[in-house]
Amino acid sequence: MTGDTGAQASGGPLHAAAWLAVFAGAAASMVLMFRAGSRAPWLLLAAFVLWVGSPFAGLVWILRLAPRCPAAVRTAVDAIALVVAVASVALYARLIPAPRSPNAFIFVVGPLAAWVGVALAGLIARRATAPSRNATPRA
Repeated sequence: MTGDTGAQASGGPLHAAAWLAVFAGAAASMVLMFRAGSRAPWLLLAAFVLWVGSPFAGLVWILRLAPRCPAAVRTAVDAIALVVAVASVALYARLIPAPRSPNAFIFVVGPLAAWVGVALAGLIARRATAPSRNATPRA
């Protein structure tokens, strides 16, 4: 027993907010990307769909792992997911000041920065779910 209550074990409000932010962030990012690239060739847009959507797919994978983690780790993973989703949309909507650059630059660098957050959340979740090296095997 971990001492979690039923609400905490199922994820709680922060976990629900993280899921909502990830899906809303993915949808908003796609809309903003299509608006920015309205004149781009369809093949380039298809590549950007994969690139811009990939961090959100990574966040979904990590959020699915989170329920197996201790409460403190779940909270950290949920917070990272919220920050990555909100920051991505803010960057694509140009609410975060970016140097003067073509639209494509933001949609190339933004997912790369988001992957840093996804990797951080993944490392936190992996370390929490990995078996202890000091554990003795049972015979």
